[in-house]
Amino acid sequence: MKCECQQAPIELTRRTLFNMLVVNFVMSRNIFHSLILLIYILYGVNFLICSPKQDNASTEGQPQALNIRGKIENAEKKPVEKAIIIIPELNKTTESDSSGAFEITQLTVGVIHMEIYKDGYVAYQSEALTLSEDINLAITLIKKLEEEIVVTATRTQIPLKEVPIRTELINAVEIEESGEKTVYDILNTRALGLWVQQSCTNCNFTELRMQGLEGGYSQVLIDGQPIFTGLASVYGLQQIRSENIQQIEIVKGSSSALYGSQAIAGVVNIITKEPTPEPEANMSVSYGNYNSYDLSAFISLRKDIIGFAASAQKAQSDYVDENGDNFTDKVESDTLNLSLKSNLYFAKDMHRASFFIRYIDEFRRGGYVSTIDDAYALLSEHISTGRYEFGAGYQGIFKNSNILKINAIGTHHKRWASNASRPFESEENTKLLDIQYTHTLTGGKHRLTSGFTYNEEKINEVIDFRVQPEKGADTYGVYLQDEIESWDKFTVVGGIRYDYTKSPYIKASAFSPRIGLRWEARPELTMRASVGRGFKVPYLFSENLHLCSCAPLIYNPGTLKPESSLSFNLSGEYSTNDLVFEVNVFRTTIDKKIYFTKKGAPPGYDFVFVNGSGAYTQGIEAQGNIKLTETMKLGLGFTYADAQYKEEQDYEVGISKKIMRNPQFTGLFTIEYNNSMHGIKAEFIGHMTGSMYIENYVEQRIDHTPSYFICDTNIQKELFNGHVIPSIGIYNILNYVQEIRYTPLDEHGATYIYAPLTGRYLYGMVRLRY
Repeated sequence: MKCECQQAPIELTRRTLFNMLVVNFVMSRNIFHSLILLIYILYGVNFLICSPKQDNASTEGQPQALNIRGKIENAEKKPVEKAIIIIPELNKTTESDSSGAFEITQLTVGVIHMEIYKDGYVAYQSEALTLSEDINLAITLIKKLEEEIVVTATRTQIPLKEVPIRTELINAVEIEESGEKTVYDILNTRALGLWVQQSCTNCNFTELRMQGLEGGYSQVLIDGQPIFTGLASVYGLQQIRSENIQQIEIVKGSSSALYGSQAIAGVVNIITKEPTPEPEANMSVSYGNYNSYDLSAFISLRKDIIGFAASAQKAQSDYVDENGDNFTDKVESDTLNLSLKSNLYFAKDMHRASFFIRYIDEFRRGGYVSTIDDAYALLSEHISTGRYEFGAGYQGIFKNSNILKINAIGTHHKRWASNASRPFESEENTKLLDIQYTHTLTGGKHRLTSGFTYNEEKINEVIDFRVQPEKGADTYGVYLQDEIESWDKFTVVGGIRYDYTKSPYIKASAFSPRIGLRWEARPELTMRASVGRGFKVPYLFSENLHLCSCAPLIYNPGTLKPESSLSFNLSGEYSTNDLVFEVNVFRTTIDKKIYFTKKGAPPGYDFVFVNGSGAYTQGIEAQGNIKLTETMKLGLGFTYADAQYKEEQDYEVGISKKIMRNPQFTGLFTIEYNNSMHGIKAEFIGHMTGSMYIENYVEQRIDHTPSYFICDTNIQKELFNGHVIPSIGIYNILNYVQEIRYTPLDEHGATYIYAPLTGRYLYGMVRLRY
């Protein structure tokens, strides 16, 4: 009786304090106060869920029987069954069940440790465990030789920790658990130092900025191939859905030595899913504000020498007029994605032939709300996109791990846009051939990679019912790279590429060398450095292919010179079991940088492209995360980027050296709560975007925008051994929207965007996983 009387007030106090914290969090209007309260709330959730229950029936003077319970998973969050669990001190043994759970009972007070063994996995040994109460454990086993593998930085498979060129990775688990459904959303919330910018209220076209450089200086790859071309990039980041993405790799700094033109600021490589050795099936359905929904499915099977992976994703959302000015801030959209990949395996998987086809169909409309149903009404836009990607490939692994890869890919991209009374049709066809051979020497310490690429692009346009001259370009490239492990702690990679581009606008050639160094100074400290040259031909400008009622027409005179760049990155990474911290210093200098001006624009065009004297971008990135408890992790990161022209530029609304629309500071703040034992995961993400300079054509001035802070959160719970996962999420919790707004009735008013135009977004989702 005495025990019960003492316990009740304690339990009441725990829950009362927790409820008070939640109320204060909801009512708080101070951002930093809210963040501190949120940390305490997550601690409280962990305390209330995981605190062991006292056995009031136990009597004094008798030894208390204690229990250890746990759940064993692999890195993909799938249960590991039939794992052997041993407590050597007590000679106790058990085995995990089909859900990965285990239990060892009737233990006495003392100090023990656990050992876990499972074929195919690295043996696990715990630290010393003090048995004074029941213990709940969540254990992750690592498969033997299983590491995060990246391919973008060197065009060869290499563990992420060993890659000589700094690489950032967003893996499949992060993508799935985030609830984000497009590449645009993934990069916008997960990638530090990248700013994905929406640039038009009428059509919501986007561009990717990396390390201070505007869109067009970063190469987006799909499975390592540059098929994400000018026309595709206008809306493509929003059209590529997440269901078929295995991982996204980001390499900052010039990568022209491997990938040619456009890779001055870096590359983003979207890697699609491969057929899995074991059958796999996933489905999800989500619904949120603005009558938006998403239906996704993925299935993968392999039988003997045949494997295939297929995905489908259907998404729809209504238009939004956030501020009631009768113009859309978010377009209405209806998107369908389909993909099929099939592999044939030979000679014990040493040789593989692959075939794939992908299809995107999208309709979007925006502009003047009162006439949005009329495709040809003034300031109304209807845009239809149809895109096919198809290809075949071969990979062969020969003696001494020498590898030959051959890929032949084609794309057909067609877009029709009403653009008020100016109908616009465009059709782009590309052909790509990529042959690569990697030769391994001296026991794997020395790898030579050589390759040849050919890329043909043709664009046909009909503007205002007038057929335009065909645009096209043929690009030939050859490259050679040498990876050398000089000794155990030091790796050098050097390479060079030669490209020749021929088009009606320009004939150009360029050599692009690069060298990278990796030094493992200590087991927990790795240093990396890279220097490379890059180039960019003026043929591929996405601005030329974004023609809408609010967008300017830009003339390409055909006399432009290729831009050239010199890029430098120096980084250090400190990593332990509980702490990861990384700093990267960068600088990119560009000669003959291309910009547009009204001066000299021919009749019918708003601007003309010209070569400038040059520009540079420089700055620092720092990010890290720390494990606060077994269930909670904190992450912080920031980027400073100074992007300027070498000489003052006349922007027609003012004179400045600054490159427009580049936020000087960006920041990222994350709190992750992951209780594997109870299948609960919660995440809070904060994004800070610093001030930037932006052209204001309405007021005829250059504006310096305010900084702002956006918060997102989501929480999920695994049910039925992880086969059913419901989740809820909120984007833009603080409901922040851009204050200064203009409409398409104002000169270039629809392009005056520096912050979110729509407010808080709530969604619910259910995933089925087998």
